[in-house]
Amino acid sequence: MTLSWRRAALVNLVAALVLFATGCVAGPIYVVNGGDNSVTMGWPAQSTLVGSGSGSLNDARGVAAGGVDGALYVSGNIGGTQGAIFRYNAATGAFIGIFANTVDASPYGIAFGPDGNLYVANSLSNSVSRFDANTGTLLDTFVSPGSGGLSIPTGLEFGNGYLYVSSAGSHQVIRYNDTTGAFIDVLANGVDARGLTFGGNNTLLVADYGGDAILAYNAFTGASLGAFAMGGLLDGPVGLAFENGAGFPLLWEGLFVSSSNNGLLLNYKGDQPTIVASGLKSPQLIVSIPEPGTIVLLGIGIGGFWFSRRKRDGR
Repeated sequence: MTLSWRRAALVNLVAALVLFATGCVAGPIYVVNGGDNSVTMGWPAQSTLVGSGSGSLNDARGVAAGGVDGALYVSGNIGGTQGAIFRYNAATGAFIGIFANTVDASPYGIAFGPDGNLYVANSLSNSVSRFDANTGTLLDTFVSPGSGGLSIPTGLEFGNGYLYVSSAGSHQVIRYNDTTGAFIDVLANGVDARGLTFGGNNTLLVADYGGDAILAYNAFTGASLGAFAMGGLLDGPVGLAFENGAGFPLLWEGLFVSSSNNGLLLNYKGDQPTIVASGLKSPQLIVSIPEPGTIVLLGIGIGGFWFSRRKRDGR
């Protein structure tokens, strides 16, 4: 019995690792287009997911996936004055409804926090709001207006017990306590920050819009680690996402970058990027969704080895 469990676990584990290695673990890369208020699936094949202005979407900027219903959430406004978070079916792009409308008129980055609730960067009020993931009810102003010098917040990223926020108006990346929202410190200065994502070895990658670069920083100390990418096809980078979408990069996977001013979605797996989508309309923030089947296989494989070891040891 133990041998059969070990064989099954090995097969599942190997299958999962092969899928990781070939990139099949990655689900779609979704790109928000600020130019025509739509959402494009930019990879693995370019297609329109959410049509222009669906649900009265306007001034589209940020995107998050998941929540309690696995939907796609997009930040924007209605009629140019009322900020809102729009909800769409992640598979079909069909408009589901307005998730929340108690945000300022220009919401930008959005992210689900460790508590499962949705956080929204308010670029006009220079704050971060928190919304109940089930009801869309405004829970509180998680980061107070201007806290720590926050000015025009754009990207949000949770990790290491912190909320990292791009402060485009002050050219900084600022850290806050991920439980209380209290200001911790300024992690990075002198960067026209937009999207954020974590790389390996405690690295935070930052899209430097004005500098046409992706800069790397130590996620704990803020020490500059140089440029991950600079120039070339990069023209106003905004969104960043690794292929697997699970919050950790793999050695063989690529970093996706939305290049706003030339309408490209780029994939970096080496020094030179590959264009994976073009003709985008002022692409903004992006999100990756991992393929759930591969994650299940990986879990079964690891769990199977654990179970067989317990049986072998008579437990």
